[in-house]
Amino acid sequence: MVFTFIVEYLTNFGENIDFVLIKDDEISVFPMNYEANGQWQITLNIDDANSSYYYQLSKNGISNKEWGLRQLPKTIKNKNIFVFDQWQKANFPENYLSSNLFKKQKSLTKIKQPTVFSHKITIHAPLFNDGQSICILGNVSELGAWQYEHPVMMTEVENGLFEANINLKNVTQNIEYKFGVYEKNTKKIAFLESGNNRILFNNSDEDVVFVKNDVCFKYHNHQLPKIKGVAIPVFSLKTKNSLGIGEFLDLKILADWASKTGLNLIQILPINDTIANKKWTDSYPYAAISVYALNPVYINIQSLPYDFDKQDIKKILTAQKTFNQSDLIDLEKVLSFKFEMLKNIFDSNKINLLKDKNFLNFIKENDSWLKPYSAFCALRDEFHTVDFSLWKNFKTYDEKKVNEFFNIKSKYHDAVHFHAFIQYHLDIQLQESINYLHELNIKVKGDLPIGIYKHSVEAWKEPELFGMDFQAGAPPDDFAVLGQNWEFPTYNWEKMKADNYTWWKNRFKALEKYFDAMRIDHILGFFRIWRMDINHTQGIMGYFYPAVPVTKTEFENRGIPFYEDAFCEPFITKDILNDVFGHEALDVYQNYFDENYGKITFKEIYNSQRKIENQLNGKIENHIKDKLLYLASNVLFLKEQHNNETVYHPRFNLKNTHTYRYLSQPIQNKIDALYLDYFFNRQEGLWHASALEKLPVLLQSTKMLICGEDLGFVPKCVPSVMDELAILSLQVQRMPNTDIPYHNPSHAPYLSVVTPATHDTSTIRQWWEEDHDFTKKYFYEQLNGQGICPLEISREIMYEILNQHISSPAMFSVIPMQELMFLNQTTTRSNKLEERINIPAIFPHYWRYRMHINVEELIENDKLNKTIQNLTK
Repeated sequence: MVFTFIVEYLTNFGENIDFVLIKDDEISVFPMNYEANGQWQITLNIDDANSSYYYQLSKNGISNKEWGLRQLPKTIKNKNIFVFDQWQKANFPENYLSSNLFKKQKSLTKIKQPTVFSHKITIHAPLFNDGQSICILGNVSELGAWQYEHPVMMTEVENGLFEANINLKNVTQNIEYKFGVYEKNTKKIAFLESGNNRILFNNSDEDVVFVKNDVCFKYHNHQLPKIKGVAIPVFSLKTKNSLGIGEFLDLKILADWASKTGLNLIQILPINDTIANKKWTDSYPYAAISVYALNPVYINIQSLPYDFDKQDIKKILTAQKTFNQSDLIDLEKVLSFKFEMLKNIFDSNKINLLKDKNFLNFIKENDSWLKPYSAFCALRDEFHTVDFSLWKNFKTYDEKKVNEFFNIKSKYHDAVHFHAFIQYHLDIQLQESINYLHELNIKVKGDLPIGIYKHSVEAWKEPELFGMDFQAGAPPDDFAVLGQNWEFPTYNWEKMKADNYTWWKNRFKALEKYFDAMRIDHILGFFRIWRMDINHTQGIMGYFYPAVPVTKTEFENRGIPFYEDAFCEPFITKDILNDVFGHEALDVYQNYFDENYGKITFKEIYNSQRKIENQLNGKIENHIKDKLLYLASNVLFLKEQHNNETVYHPRFNLKNTHTYRYLSQPIQNKIDALYLDYFFNRQEGLWHASALEKLPVLLQSTKMLICGEDLGFVPKCVPSVMDELAILSLQVQRMPNTDIPYHNPSHAPYLSVVTPATHDTSTIRQWWEEDHDFTKKYFYEQLNGQGICPLEISREIMYEILNQHISSPAMFSVIPMQELMFLNQTTTRSNKLEERINIPAIFPHYWRYRMHINVEELIENDKLNKTIQNLTK
């Protein structure tokens, strides 16, 4: 058959459009011809109707493909087929509304289509009601002549993809039409799409069929789906059946409450295994020892399908009563008890378990990650550390050795099967909860950490994928004035690109098993990451990667005399020591510094932030250590080895260093200009290209709806890239990315998530009292408050704040559980300070917030639920 493909795309000078055909896994690229009015065309003879294709933009050997993959039109017998396409974009409604978040089990609308036709029209229009279908209405009699009673019904070839065969051979006038939503029960058009009419070309040739592949069903704003959710970490849940910490099965009870209040989403924090030291520091959910394994602390022991002896039952009931009396989590005790019980259960049932086909199949189906993980845990327990550099013969991952662990003769046989046994039941319990939530039409939004833990299975197994000599973090901001050091290795993006980001695709696939939507923590990491040398401990000693650095030549061209030692090493004088340490300066000088030929330097055992932390942590007063750390950061530029050349990056907030004060005013001015160019100008093109190289590949590998946490020091290119790729942005009302005091939820775009607080901020109750002058401004300007602004927030004010968020045009309105519980006196926590989940400036922080009452009590609290219903309806 002869196909003529016509696609609309307005190119820039030097750009061309290619047609890319995929047949039997072979890819052929055909340059298209520019016709006129933004139309590109090509005619090809293609025999195999099972082929697929797409369009790509090319310039100077670089290609950017459109979103998605197209199928050749089938069941058309005509020899000549003209296919009219429009360039597919990620932010078309048919793409983001087709994610698992909005997916419902529905029957396909099958309408018998004419076998003789001149036009085939298709549209991808996701519908959210099983009683609806898509129809066409137009200005000619064959399309209903704009009479609502006579639409052309379309058949649904697959979920959300509709097509109609129409014979318009006798039509000579211009053809205009719209798509509409048709109600099957009433047999009426519910509404036509908004916007201008669509146009169709005439076709009077008997041997030609026009295929019009339309895009963007134009939903009215009020018809777009709205997600109203509650945010709470799994560990924070409290039910009658949980044991000292929230558990996966508690999500079912939370779903009962959410359904009762009109909430249709539950948003949680990362749930992967973080058990590194079996201490309270393992409470940090963003430092997982495996990006696949689930955290054993979330298992519900009582629901395991095994017989318990009476002594264990008594222990469980006693522990449950003791642990649940506390309103905060005692992670170490909970972990210790659960592992004790799990080991007893495993040992008692080991013989039958190792014959269980379901268990053995679970190991087989997940062996690529489960076997390395189980071996990692066994070695962690044997050597009492996750630092695999201390594991003697197992410092380096060896797949053959790991597989031998599962041999019946191996001394590790029981240990690895014990950890696999825990993962098996965690998966069962979480999947049970997810299925239950979906039955109630409640969706689940997970959280994907941007980094991996330096002592994790992934770092052990595939160190070549990571920058193990570097640490990821975030530059300073109002919430962490010294920046953040997450102590995660950075990514070797070039290595990951070599196999088309398979590592990331596998990670998304694993998460998709449980989640409908996913929050990518610090999505800025896909544009650039803030990285520090392993010898630094404070985030302020980082720089952007990738970045356009400063070279010695640039210093010269800008007229800046470059002194590497003075600019890149801590600049210390006795005057500076006196200024920093006051009356303690002499003792500090004698204890921590050397002086040679008038130059003061740190003694070798203290000559980096890491050494200062390691040598002095807990041994001296914190104010001395903190000031030493400051002096170690008293530099203007940070060095990097790049392509066999030493290059330089301005230190963040370099104006605040003592070194800067010693510069002359003209040199300060020149360095200021360089600083502004580095941080706010020269990087944008690089970061834009960096994100568009990675993110489209990953987004097209998943059916989860992706949301990005884009807070902090946000490059200018980020909003446009996120909008282009339909990644939902995050708007925390008190943390605007623009030069305004706070976001107004009513101004949020549809592709966004609005929330009044996050796990990293104080709660609204706490925030209200942090800065009364700012609160007054917010009270009068944002809330249109009357009278005196109260010192403590009232429930009426809280209701108004939450109402603004729920009523926002944003796709997602997510409210933390603490704020919802404040709406009723009986569910308000007396100590508001216990409601904060995390303080980013404190690392490590104990993540131990837990609901002070059971979810079952929320279900029975009609007054609270009625208040929330009034919000959500």
